[in-house]
Amino acid sequence: MILLFLISVALAQQTTPIKPEAVLIDPVPRKDTSGKTMEDPPCGGRGKGLAHTLAEPGQYHPVTWMIVHPAETGNCTLRLTSGTDFNKYVTLAPTDNSADGSGWFPCGRKELYHESKTIVFPDHFTCDECTLQWIWKTYIGTFYQCSEIQVRSTNSMACFGKCKNGGVCADGNCECPVGFSGQFCQDAAEESQEENINVVGYLITFLIFVIVCSALATIVYYFFNQDKIPPQAQKFLRANCQWCLRKEAIIEEEQREERESEPPVVQRERLVINV
Repeated sequence: MILLFLISVALAQQTTPIKPEAVLIDPVPRKDTSGKTMEDPPCGGRGKGLAHTLAEPGQYHPVTWMIVHPAETGNCTLRLTSGTDFNKYVTLAPTDNSADGSGWFPCGRKELYHESKTIVFPDHFTCDECTLQWIWKTYIGTFYQCSEIQVRSTNSMACFGKCKNGGVCADGNCECPVGFSGQFCQDAAEESQEENINVVGYLITFLIFVIVCSALATIVYYFFNQDKIPPQAQKFLRANCQWCLRKEAIIEEEQREERESEPPVVQRERLVINV
């Protein structure tokens, strides 16, 4: 029985496929990049890091990754973006013409310490915070890994290191995030200012609404619970706003004041009569 159990375990291990695993080597990937798990695009949930690679437009550059556990039908693609919108990218096709029309090429199909493709950075494309995206599509899903690089040229130096408020220098101009404008993204957009004004207006309107509702609720409460109105407030209302008080409340208050104004002897006689 033990022998049969060991044989079944060995067969199960042989038939269970090993999950694909690979990691980008050059350019240096973002910190804590893992090649063992599939994670969310565009960069596996890893935050933007420092640029470790400097290149120029038109320059040839190798991209290298290590295949720990291959995928027999694996395919890769390389993309370059200059901003935070990964829907706007440039596909970097390998120079060996191994990619199809969409930029995908066979990769990660064998266990290799180094697997590499040479790409060419596009002419007239510069940025100070480019992101190189390496995508590996396997039979269990897609792996996303990224690396920060800088692509500089003489013409692009006008904005390198000068873009503010999250702006990105690309092709000699600052690409500004939503809400900012100007040569170096130094100005808040008018739309943002209008939005701030609208928000303040909404808050003021809401506060006025709350105050009015609270006042109305207080008036209604004391109208139906006039016995809880302080005496001084009742006197003020009788003198200036009798319609604010119910008739029976006014009569009761007047009778109470008459009793309080009577001489002590009359008050004692009234007390004896009531007893």
